[in-house]
This record gives sequence, C-alpha cells and structure tokens, in this order.
Amino acid sequence: MTRFKSWIRSVAGLGLSLLFLLSAFARPAMAQSESPDSKTKAPKLSFSAKKLDFGNEIATLTSAPKSITVTNDSSTDAVTVTSVVVSLPFMKTGDNCEPSIAASGMCTVDVAFAPAHTGKVQDKKGVTFTDSAHKSPQHIALQGN
Repeated sequence: MTRFKSWIRSVAGLGLSLLFLLSAFARPAMAQSESPDSKTKAPKLSFSAKKLDFGNEIATLTSAPKSITVTNDSSTDAVTVTSVVVSLPFMKTGDNCEPSIAASGMCTVDVAFAPAHTGKVQDKKGVTFTDSAHKSPQHIALQGN
C-alpha cells in the first residue's frame, strides 16, 4: 500500500509539473514595455453636431442637405467605417467617410429631410456610424416638422 501511495504522489506531482509547463507556454507573449493590465485603445471620432434640426419642411418635398463633419482624433490610426445609415424620413445625400478616415483626417456626411406627411419627426439614432473607433456605433439625433 505504501508503494501505491508513493506512486500516486509521483504521478500527481508529474501531472502538476506538466500543467504548469503547458500553462506557461499557452500564454501569449507580452512585449517588455507592456503590462498585463494595458489595453490598446481604439481611435476616437468627433462630430460637428450631436443633433440636426431641419425645422419645418413641406410634406413630400426634400429639404436642403445639412452636413455632419466627422474628425478622427487619432494622429496615428485610421478608422475603418463599415457603414453610415440614415433612418427615414431622412436621407443620406452625400458621404465621403466610407471606407475609412485617415489619422487626423476629416470627412462629411450630408443629410436631408424628406417628410411624407406633416407632423414632427424625432429620431435619437437618426444617423448611425458603425466603425472601428471607440464607442462604435455612434449616433446623431435628427428632427424636423
């Protein structure tokens, strides 16, 4: 029985040693300057407006477009723009943001209001920017009468 216990301890000890070695090799290597808590931050976008108000527009007519200027605040990283979606009854009339915004670059998205009927329209997520930037997707509120 003593030999059996001794053999079990040896096998268990070997197993723990193997587990330790495997876990050491399974971890991704870190750069010397990198700490385990550091994370790479995505670039940030700034918008010229958080909300566009088109005021009163005659039903079935389309307003003059309004522009949203988007700025990439990163001086080193470009931002990939996956999509810029505008909800009805608003419409995108221009967009030079896709497919990417260069580091420190700017672009514009033009939006118009085309109401099908009278009445106030508000959409807190009227324009949706989906991209590789921090806090994506970002939204611009739209409203019109």
